[in-house]
Amino acid sequence: METKRLDNAALAAGISPSYINAHGKPQSIAAVTKQRLLNAMHRTTTVAKAAVNPLPNVQVFTHGKKMSLPVAGHGEFHWILTTEEGKQYQGQVKGGDTLSLPTKLPEGYHTLTLTRNGDRWHCRAIVAPVRCYEPQALKEGQKLWGACVQLYTLRSEKKLGDWRLRRPARDAAGNRSARRGVYWPQPDSCALSGQPGKRQPVQPLLAPLAERYLYRR
Repeated sequence: METKRLDNAALAAGISPSYINAHGKPQSIAAVTKQRLLNAMHRTTTVAKAAVNPLPNVQVFTHGKKMSLPVAGHGEFHWILTTEEGKQYQGQVKGGDTLSLPTKLPEGYHTLTLTRNGDRWHCRAIVAPVRCYEPQALKEGQKLWGACVQLYTLRSEKKLGDWRLRRPARDAAGNRSARRGVYWPQPDSCALSGQPGKRQPVQPLLAPLAERYLYRR
């Protein structure tokens, strides 16, 4: 009974029951971790009946495809969609119906707001491209060559460690003048994702490919 109460409290606080680990497999979150997170959030295991949120916090759409989402609850709402550029669309929708967004909505992070009797609910409406940017040369079957650079290994005539953000910008310009088609700077790394509960020092030379090799040995 205590375990079920803890699980329900964690879900109500937005704590996922599991996550995908470094091996690409689902891994459950331990009860002690859930309890510590609840304590840090000043939450208890007593779950109050939460009000129905008619909108999800975030909704992702694909540009060029139909954009609609269900509206939970009952009654009539007034909706306002504000784009990144500040352009607004608005209308009325009833709880239980599907809200269709403008078909020509541009890519970006937009804000959808429902209002009723002084109450407001917000949803981040993200319109993503069909795929990541692909150079035209690759679309035509050509090959590109360039450099994959670890920022921590960069140095200049005046500095032995010149890995700040303005250095990659200069290198990218030189990369372009040398007719290279790719410049891939490796950012200043992060802790080992396979040990989320253990604090790690910075791993500047542990690129993602090397990390995958490390876990598969």
